[in-house]
Amino acid sequence: MKNKFYLGAALIAACLLSMNVNAQLEVTTNGHVVISKHVATNGTAVSDSVALRTKVPTTASGNRLYGIYSSSVANPDPTGALGANVCVVGQVTSSAKDGGDPRTNQLFQAAVAGVAIQGIGVYGATRYTIPVSLSTGNFAGYFAGNAKVTGTLTAAAVTTTSDRRFKQNISPLGTDFSTGVLSQLTPVSYTFKENDNIYNDIKEPSITHYGLIAQDVQEIAPELVYEDGDGYLSINYTELIPLLIQVVNSQQQQITDLQLKIQKLQIK
Repeated sequence: MKNKFYLGAALIAACLLSMNVNAQLEVTTNGHVVISKHVATNGTAVSDSVALRTKVPTTASGNRLYGIYSSSVANPDPTGALGANVCVVGQVTSSAKDGGDPRTNQLFQAAVAGVAIQGIGVYGATRYTIPVSLSTGNFAGYFAGNAKVTGTLTAAAVTTTSDRRFKQNISPLGTDFSTGVLSQLTPVSYTFKENDNIYNDIKEPSITHYGLIAQDVQEIAPELVYEDGDGYLSINYTELIPLLIQVVNSQQQQITDLQLKIQKLQIK
């Protein structure tokens, strides 16, 4: 009797799924599975096609509520080219033109999109634990750990954590030290190698860039050079700025002293 009941339930579910190929699967934590034709966004029904939608009731018990929780042990790379452990993979394969703004009903494509009215749209961490809460405000993206970008990073503003409350062993930079470091650095122009696997995501490798060679800087100021897991070096250019400021201030003081000496000589 039980077998007949399960078979009947399976047939009913199959019929419901076949009634609308654009239907969405909605799963709630009460264990019910329903077919949802439209997905509500901010309380308003829209006609977007969604493959899977999950809802967590606000009355659910526990400190953490997950719409989707996935854990990967040996999930292969979907391209088949590399082995990888990936919890969530998103890929856009549409041949339509890129760009657009969803707020103006123009074309918008995203492999993975995270939106939060309050909190964090996308959270990534290099440690195992997931925080219960973060009292750091609202962010489109929050990364607890290192983040790597192989292409161009564009931002309206870039800041570096510099609050005195995070620091200790504070001491001013000496002019001799700053001048000594900067005088040994050799600025160069360069282009990236074409067809290099490390920089395949750089779309215009022939563009001329200006900077320093990390290996050269490492010999002079190793604290400004970082090495990644593959052994490649990068430079913290931001921390060269205090050295430049110290040298400029010193030179300005020298100019002021010389001007005073000239004025005294003219008076005589």
